[in-house]
Amino acid sequence: MGANIGAAFTPWGNPHNIYIVNRYTVTPIQFFKWSLPLLSVSLILLIIMLMFVKNTPIPSLPKEDIRISMRPMILTIVVSIFFFFGIFNVVPVYVPAILAILLTIFINKTILLHIDYALLLTFTCFFVFISDIQQIPFIVNEISKAMSNEHLVYLTSILSSQCISNVPSTILIGKFTNYAEALFLGSNIGGFGTLVGSMANMLVFKSFLEHGTISRKKFFCMFSLLQFTGLIVLMILGWLVLYFVI
Repeated sequence: MGANIGAAFTPWGNPHNIYIVNRYTVTPIQFFKWSLPLLSVSLILLIIMLMFVKNTPIPSLPKEDIRISMRPMILTIVVSIFFFFGIFNVVPVYVPAILAILLTIFINKTILLHIDYALLLTFTCFFVFISDIQQIPFIVNEISKAMSNEHLVYLTSILSSQCISNVPSTILIGKFTNYAEALFLGSNIGGFGTLVGSMANMLVFKSFLEHGTISRKKFFCMFSLLQFTGLIVLMILGWLVLYFVI
């Protein structure tokens, strides 16, 4: 939940935020006008929920001796800055992408062997799916009907995120609407809920499989309780924002 909350705050925190910024030419000031209230409310909700979670010690993991070299770190920071420029269309987005690949090969090309290709393949399948359904006239017509106002865009993005994750959902819906703020709120709030709601949720589950000390049933019960509680509360608050503010 913390990852979903924090990632929603910046344009580069989530892939779908990058898409929204570029698709609707959102300025940094405008973006943070949307994200700051969401961050504030989400943090308050998270703090309240933590009060009801039993404080149990976390098993310590073996420590690794990590040494950071100054030169690669500086180069990485420079490339990261170029990514920010690419997000806001200061430079073409392919420039930092190429620089990142070259930097990876220069620093340590074996890093490419440790990429979670299974997760990337999962999202690739989602993108193939949304590409296919956009070729079906009936589905295109129904989606277009659901884009008639910002509240429907908001609800559709939340509900679809529960099934195909919020990144593919944002790209799918973004082709049919100009309600950028409704899509922003819906896609980020839609990251809560199901396990496939966001990439962060999937990574948490992968981490649980590797280091978890409780049963899968208990994990899913706790995960679902906290996630859907957050989803319902934030969904109501987001609806009120659209109704009274926009």
